[in-house]
Amino acid sequence: MPSRLAERFGLPAQGEDGFLVRSGSRASYLLSAEPHFRKSISAVRVLARRHVPLLVAKRAVEAVLGRNQVVFDVPMVEDAAVFERELAELGVRLSPCERELKAPAGTKARSRRR
Repeated sequence: MPSRLAERFGLPAQGEDGFLVRSGSRASYLLSAEPHFRKSISAVRVLARRHVPLLVAKRAVEAVLGRNQVVFDVPMVEDAAVFERELAELGVRLSPCERELKAPAGTKARSRRR
């Protein structure tokens, strides 16, 4: 019986194979939240999938939840349209930033108050 409960209510099995994107380009985005944004863990997973360190992704999403705008470097975006759509479905607005990336991408998230 306990195994059935664990299967039913436990954490879903998460295969790490194929979780991270295998190739892509660095990109910089301005992130902000839509009024209905609530799925913060899903947003962190979308960023982590693109090789953003988990703590950096968490802090950026927390800043967005606090109604800040965050300029954010993403190390590996395989397809900008897919990445933008995934976050838009969760309620995160994205605007590509045109700027030169000097530091290793994903290492810093800067926020600014609206």
